[in-house]
Amino acid sequence: MSEKLQEISDQDTFVNITATIVQAYDPRFFPVDATSNKRVPDDQLKGDETFNYVMNVFLDDSTSNMRASLWKEQIQQLLDMSHEEIVAIK
Repeated sequence: MSEKLQEISDQDTFVNITATIVQAYDPRFFPVDATSNKRVPDDQLKGDETFNYVMNVFLDDSTSNMRASLWKEQIQQLLDMSHEEIVAIK
């Protein structure tokens, strides 16, 4: 069962909503270690890193709107693209 955006509170951890993405921003990329998947600070880059990414969107369900952050797998699913295809647009 989906919740309405206006019903979500700070105490809610995981909720299902049905909403329309009314605005989406370009993904932001950051380097991570290929083995541990931990973020690598810019001053410690070695050249063998891979990238993770985050994308902000605004959602609206006609009761309210909110900003949401989508992470790697969620972005792949939303855009129907592989990790390699998304990194290629970086």
